[in-house]
Amino acid sequence: MARTQDVWGAEGISGRVKFLPLAWAGMPKTSFRKNSDSPPKPETLLIVLNAQGQLTQVQTLAFHEPPEYQPSQRWYAQMFNLPLEDISFRAKIQGISGATLSSRSAIDSVRKVLAVYQINVLEKQ
Repeated sequence: MARTQDVWGAEGISGRVKFLPLAWAGMPKTSFRKNSDSPPKPETLLIVLNAQGQLTQVQTLAFHEPPEYQPSQRWYAQMFNLPLEDISFRAKIQGISGATLSSRSAIDSVRKVLAVYQINVLEKQ
């Protein structure tokens, strides 16, 4: 876990990651289901990476905050195909006014999944 935290650049982020390999339209992809215990109420995201470990899709499976705090597909799209180091508010990601906790949680989830994939799949090839 410490190696993963070094790569994704955070400590103390809770939540479970479930790895789900799949094939989609003949192209290998990897899907992760990420449960997050932050923001104040939990969320579950389906985070899809291509075979090269690039983010290609994020779907919200469960969101227990008011709907106006839920990140949109358009917001998630700004993270697609970016390297891990560019997925942060300090780099290339725009925040969501009024939904700082939700957007920060989504970014942390994506970063954690990218780090897990990088360490457990890409670095072992």
